[in-house]
Amino acid sequence: MISLLLVLSLAYQTFLYTSFFSYHSICIPLFVLQIKWENRLRKDKGRSCLTYHDGVDCRINSPKKKNKNKGNYPFDECWYGHKFKKAGLRYGIATCIQTGEIVLVQGPFPAGAWPDQKIYTQHVVPKLRPGEKVEADRGYRHPTIRRPENFYCRSEKKAKGAAAGRHETINGRLKNFASLDDRFRHKRHDHKYYFYTACIMYNLMHRQYGPTFDVYY
Repeated sequence: MISLLLVLSLAYQTFLYTSFFSYHSICIPLFVLQIKWENRLRKDKGRSCLTYHDGVDCRINSPKKKNKNKGNYPFDECWYGHKFKKAGLRYGIATCIQTGEIVLVQGPFPAGAWPDQKIYTQHVVPKLRPGEKVEADRGYRHPTIRRPENFYCRSEKKAKGAAAGRHETINGRLKNFASLDDRFRHKRHDHKYYFYTACIMYNLMHRQYGPTFDVYY
């Protein structure tokens, strides 16, 4: 079953150029099947933190800002991303700490208007169970967030660092797709299909060959 889904997901990159029908016939069903929030409970050890959350930016062509009185501005600041210092789209990604699987993808959002904190507060916090917390970097400030400095012993600090490192590795693997690593020159509304396909591919590879590396949390 996994091999079949892997072939379909690879074929999607080719179909994407030829038919709008492929957007919904392949990408969306695979996304629903492979990216599941409840998968964060796999191998649950009773920890308060089940997931690690962070944002990913992807470059796009600079959209122009329309103004009735002054015409088109050369750049709309709501798309400005601080990571590239250029126009971009931002996605929020949550991974299961115990398995390393992607369990939630939110976006795309304009990189300038939607910081990681805003994505987390509006789209992840409502999904959390009572008492559940999330590991994240120092850019987040929320009662449900455990930042890198929130630890009780050296072993916990090491485990938190490993979880953060694996999440960054996953982000880097998504950028192995040139459509995500380079500036996206097609319609920005189509970017999500490329991004979702990359996430699906990672999860399929994860289930077939295992995580990037083990984290003892």
